[in-house]
Amino acid sequence: GDWVILLGLDLSLSSTGYSIIDENENVLAYGTICSKAKYEDAVRMHMIASEIGKLIKEYNVDIAVLENYFFGKNPNTGLKLSRLCGSVFYVCVDNNVAIEMIAPTTVRKVLIGDGKAKKEQIANYIRENKIDVGEYSDKENKTNGIKKTSDIYDSLALVFSYLKKYILDRKYNKWLIRVVLWGIKYIVIFVET
Repeated sequence: GDWVILLGLDLSLSSTGYSIIDENENVLAYGTICSKAKYEDAVRMHMIASEIGKLIKEYNVDIAVLENYFFGKNPNTGLKLSRLCGSVFYVCVDNNVAIEMIAPTTVRKVLIGDGKAKKEQIANYIRENKIDVGEYSDKENKTNGIKKTSDIYDSLALVFSYLKKYILDRKYNKWLIRVVLWGIKYIVIFVET
């Protein structure tokens, strides 16, 4: 169809979370792209970027939404993430995909009205209102059968917040403006007659 397809990416070398939705909020796909630490960083980045490229082609992605990172205590992690981000940018541009960056505080504010909300709160909001991909967990525990879902929830938060802020709200505003203009036009005609 002619619907806008959005790809949310929560980038990380070990486990990149992705989710794909259309502008009607239908979730088309979600998952994680994992790479093992035994490989060199450049190889891991290439692998992750290649997988993202495949997803872009398979789902005809129009917009990729990434978090606008603010690097905290570990500059080394920040550097690696920047490099991974560069690899992903290349794949997106190569496939004519628009890149949108959104700040974590904006994501939280748009979804639940609180820029300081915890990740679990955002995940619970998505579970209850959008899609349930399991209990929120940022650790994998095979013995207890606990799957790591934090990366997927983070990627879903990115696309749903972007969609709400930049696409759905604008559509609503356009509709509202049309109604107001129609109302003014109607009043003008009424006064003139």
